[in-house]
Amino acid sequence: MKCMTGNRIVKCSRLTLMISAVTVVGLTNNVRASDMSSRVQPAEQKQSEVITPEAHKFWTVIRNAKGKRSVNFDESYEESLGEFWLETHMVAFATFSKMVDGPNRRENLKYFVEQFGKHGPQADMRWLLARPGTTLSQSTGDDGGLYGVSSVRSRKARDVQVLFAELQVRHILSDREALERYYHAVVWYGSFFRFFAHNIGVMQQKFSEKPDAEYWWYARNFVVFAHATGRDDLLRDVKPEKLHARYIKWIHWIASNGPYFRASQSESRWYLDEGEKKRQEGYLPFVSRSRLPKLIKQPSKPFPDWTGPPALRPKDLRQLASTGSPINKVNWEFASQPVFPILPLTSGQRGIGVRGLDLLFGFR
Repeated sequence: MKCMTGNRIVKCSRLTLMISAVTVVGLTNNVRASDMSSRVQPAEQKQSEVITPEAHKFWTVIRNAKGKRSVNFDESYEESLGEFWLETHMVAFATFSKMVDGPNRRENLKYFVEQFGKHGPQADMRWLLARPGTTLSQSTGDDGGLYGVSSVRSRKARDVQVLFAELQVRHILSDREALERYYHAVVWYGSFFRFFAHNIGVMQQKFSEKPDAEYWWYARNFVVFAHATGRDDLLRDVKPEKLHARYIKWIHWIASNGPYFRASQSESRWYLDEGEKKRQEGYLPFVSRSRLPKLIKQPSKPFPDWTGPPALRPKDLRQLASTGSPINKVNWEFASQPVFPILPLTSGQRGIGVRGLDLLFGFR
């Protein structure tokens, strides 16, 4: 087998003092909603279509959130533009926290989720900034970005995450343009696909057929993966509660085709190179460590129609997702993260790569 090399993961830049300081502010703006209002409703229960004035009010504040400091392009990024977006995040974050506090949480979140893509790139950036640890697919931690359950506070935030994911899955499965726009932002964000094997390993352990709370978080991640690898056919004509069966088809397909994925020349995604599969020209980093080839077409902006002040840098948004959210501090030093196999292994075993998947699934 002939193999390609390269595609090393680059260590993330250090945290800036300015963004680290948001942690202190964020601690005063935590989610205080009751546990009962956050529970995922049964799939067969009719979803409320009521748009409350409260939901519209919260979204209007988030959509128009703006830092007090005006942008001065003569100054450095950290001194002006960074502070502008940091202050914008703080307004959106505090409003989002209030939005999910109370008996109308589901209605408020549903309305919020469905505003994505309807009001232009500046509004969508504030949509992301409102709670980046929830609005953006994550890649770190034992639960794939879900907050822990060690405290009441973190459990409540976790409930918000999974409810948000449920509402988003329902929305993007019915709105292909919203899915494509969200995917563009995820790729620009730059975290989700850095640890492909880790994400798949967590999903393999946590994603089950039963549409309980956690189901929705991993269902959203699967939707992103399927779209990234050109398997949108698995996302058609399927009920949101039945995505697990499609995921099983996808993971089997990955097991036999992963080494032959190549980065598209024209899109920010990967495709199966049938010619290289026929010639058995595998991609070594995927075979040994389940890493995808580096994307050739990497978005430089969070949305293709971006206008207005320059966007927040992806690395700064990643830091806000970890330090700006007071619940779960994540180490974003990518190079120090452990390597996870695509399938869960017993303690002490090394990543088995695709050949191990072939054996486990019965492929030869």
